[in-house]
Amino acid sequence: EDLRAIFRQKTGPTVKQALVNARVGQGCFRTNVLEFWDHRCAVTGSAASDVIRASHIKPWRHSDNSERLDPQNGLPLTANLDALFDAGLISFEPSGNMIVSSRLDASDRVVFSVENRVLRKTPSESMSKYLEFHLVSVFRQ
Repeated sequence: EDLRAIFRQKTGPTVKQALVNARVGQGCFRTNVLEFWDHRCAVTGSAASDVIRASHIKPWRHSDNSERLDPQNGLPLTANLDALFDAGLISFEPSGNMIVSSRLDASDRVVFSVENRVLRKTPSESMSKYLEFHLVSVFRQ
């Protein structure tokens, strides 16, 4: 549905292609997000590119086109952390400290190694605003 909506937009073909690529995890969004984080997971530092997702902080459905392509609205996360982040089971304070939902029980916290985690880089002011949106609008206490 997201892709159909892109093709219905009254934007140029270059913007449409960039949005399609961003939505399917390719193109300049992924490249720019990975470059900012030195081609590593923003939390674990893993460089296993096959399992790192360029995750939107402010979800795609809530973002305008510029936010969808803004690398400051992205975190490279390993697949398990990406799934937890998208499900609202983990989030990050604007300072970069990870917050874990009470819905994730103690054994799963150990399995996913989510206790006392922090982003490897201090978020920029722009990224902090996206993180605040995720914390308020997506994170499930």
